[in-house]
Amino acid sequence: MADWNPVIDTRHGLRLTSALRLCAAALALALAASCASGPRATVPAGTSEPDKFLFDKGTDALTRKKWITAREFFKQVTETYTASQFRPDAKLGIGDTYLGEGSAEALVLAINEFTEFLSFYPTNRRADYAQFKPRFDRGDTLGQMGYTIAEAVVAVLQTMKQPTREAMLEAARNMHDVELSLLLPGIKLNTKGAEDPFPIEGMQLFAFKGERYEPAGDVISYEGRTPKLQTP
Repeated sequence: MADWNPVIDTRHGLRLTSALRLCAAALALALAASCASGPRATVPAGTSEPDKFLFDKGTDALTRKKWITAREFFKQVTETYTASQFRPDAKLGIGDTYLGEGSAEALVLAINEFTEFLSFYPTNRRADYAQFKPRFDRGDTLGQMGYTIAEAVVAVLQTMKQPTREAMLEAARNMHDVELSLLLPGIKLNTKGAEDPFPIEGMQLFAFKGERYEPAGDVISYEGRTPKLQTP
């Protein structure tokens, strides 16, 4: 994948990054003009949280790899409910739909969405997701493990009371409902000192239905029930 960091062309004195962004914008406009948007979804009358309704619909379509359908739902959230708490995640969802399409043109549009996210929400909890997702190799299991461990370490560092080794260990031994980006929904990190040092004690069963695997029931929790390790 190309390096999107600023590069100076010494022969012409031009910033190639700016040129790339202009090309991305032009490409986005061209695609928008050539591809008619699908009909906007109608929110059922009386829906108390229409933004959440649309976001949940988009998330479901994204899970089912219905890229265009998901994108329409997410765009309704970002364009109609500008003050919604779901707007940042919907913005990321739009980027994810482009990544899912897998073409070179869609990748440019995805990077544009993630770049805009970082401009709009630089301190958002998912800013690192927007920064690194376009470069992330989903087939690299070691990379996924490393990313998850690093995210857990960040969560520990954020709850430390003092910048010491002892404080870090104390924070790691007392985690509560820590959610990580690459864990399944409902799987959280919890520890309780020496009484329960195991961070993940939940599992989610899946069943193959037609074209894909789908969750079978709720998350099964064994919180606090893992047998303690026997020391020799």
